[in-house]
Amino acid sequence: MQITTAQIKAARTLLGWTTQNLADFSDLSVSTINNLENDRHSTHKKTMEKVMITFEKFGVCFVENSGVLVNSSIKVYEGLNGIQKYLDYNYEVLKASSSYHRIFTVNGVVLRQKLGSMIQVHYERIAKLDSVKVKMFTPDGKFLNFDKYSNFNIKKIPLYSSPLAAHSYFSGNVAIFCMEKLKVIVIQDQALFDVGVKNFDYIWDSFK
Repeated sequence: MQITTAQIKAARTLLGWTTQNLADFSDLSVSTINNLENDRHSTHKKTMEKVMITFEKFGVCFVENSGVLVNSSIKVYEGLNGIQKYLDYNYEVLKASSSYHRIFTVNGVVLRQKLGSMIQVHYERIAKLDSVKVKMFTPDGKFLNFDKYSNFNIKKIPLYSSPLAAHSYFSGNVAIFCMEKLKVIVIQDQALFDVGVKNFDYIWDSFK
């Protein structure tokens, strides 16, 4: 398959690599990586293949129309800085995958109190990704002011009222967010993701 520049950015973010890291591992120059990621000019097929092979050596899987994932891996993000890194990863993966983001979450006001403006900024940039559709369950059927965006569909789920946790599903990733500890655990496992999505969609269809 032919990978996209968006998938390359998402894969690099997933591994926590800089452009220098990718250049070193793939035996390419940093300028080549920058040009490739910013789609500044046509890239030679062999260069793209070289980058793809490099990522695959480190366990990255490129899924057609579904972004990137690492098979059965777990990553933990802690503290405000860690959560910002997770949000950046979430954004890059969604940007590359053009898919659904399914979320069970707490009240948006609670999130903003805990995380400050970063949560508002994060979802505002997701709202600008026309190819990404967000399905979100909240305790009150609202999430800050995001019901005004056409790609956000928010439903009320009264039984989900925990102020401490949230979880979401996106492009092979299952993310569990513990508010009290300011920690996000991301499990990259396609089988677990598929089961979670199936359950989410069943519940979603049950709440009209």
